[in-house]
Amino acid sequence: MRNSILYYPTIEIRDEEWLKSALLVWDKVYRIVPKNHAPNDSNEIKEAIDNGLIRSIVLEEDDLKGATDSFTDFMSSLPFTPAGLEESEAAFVHPEKIDASLYPILDAYSRGYTEEGWLELPSEVARGYMYFLAQVVAERRLLERGTNDPYNFAIGAYFSELANFDEYIYNEEAAGYYSSLIMNDIIPRDLTSVPMRSVVKVINKSKDEKAEFRKELLHFSEQLHRCESADHAKTIFTDYKDDLMRAKDRLRASQGFLNKGAIGSLFAMGTPTSLTAFGAMATVTEPFSLTALSSSMLIGAVASYVDYKRTSSSANNPVGGSYLISLDKHFSGTGQYPAFDRHLEEFIND
Repeated sequence: MRNSILYYPTIEIRDEEWLKSALLVWDKVYRIVPKNHAPNDSNEIKEAIDNGLIRSIVLEEDDLKGATDSFTDFMSSLPFTPAGLEESEAAFVHPEKIDASLYPILDAYSRGYTEEGWLELPSEVARGYMYFLAQVVAERRLLERGTNDPYNFAIGAYFSELANFDEYIYNEEAAGYYSSLIMNDIIPRDLTSVPMRSVVKVINKSKDEKAEFRKELLHFSEQLHRCESADHAKTIFTDYKDDLMRAKDRLRASQGFLNKGAIGSLFAMGTPTSLTAFGAMATVTEPFSLTALSSSMLIGAVASYVDYKRTSSSANNPVGGSYLISLDKHFSGTGQYPAFDRHLEEFIND
């Protein structure tokens, strides 16, 4: 797993607590900032910048060209237009984030321009373009991608998996599924009262533990993707899961924030999972039900793939993996989790 993460889809990281949480897993957080735009950063954000932990990316011509090509090919290849691209709330894209050749495509969805020159688009179209832009930026700089919004995490899969989902996403006989691998006891639930300077001290002391956790998480996810043997799947849920749990416990211990039994924020990774891997879990009745793999780790399908052979694991995906850190107290220690599948189904079918 790459050691840093790209925040998307907005310019400013408005949530200081999310930033602190992300830095407890990754070494640095990057964000895309237009060269003529000055983010309205808080003092805590500025302290992270001063310590080299948050860095800005100024887009290059190849970033915009790559995003344009990918988004153009994607939009022209859709077998049907999902409901979320037909009508939605407005969002705005800074003109410096758009290659000139893309304007004719976005104009088909555009609702005009603001007085400041920002292009007004349906929010899912804006998110879709920004997701492709994030993918190109992440690939060219060897970064992972992360967000703080469960809805964006869910619909982002539609774009990152190149619409490889049927209009009916709940096919329980599919060869594989885009899944959410959820953990809820890695990152403290409330870091509001913890100053950034304290977080900086912790992350400087826990780099090895963070790297080990990321490596084991990637190994576990890769096996979920590649698994074709039910017998081998049982090995995954013993050897690989146990290695991941030990790495997670060492990371927690190195941070010192979470004591045994403490409530943590929700951490999720999007990962392609074979039907064989799901079938090896004795407690699974159907893939779209969240299944506990341990006391703190769950898995559940978000959507069934049309062609599972077209998928790549996070380890082999040139744009890396997609991650969510949700600080919503509704999902912390309550036994309730975001309805990723419902978010995506509503986006496709309204």
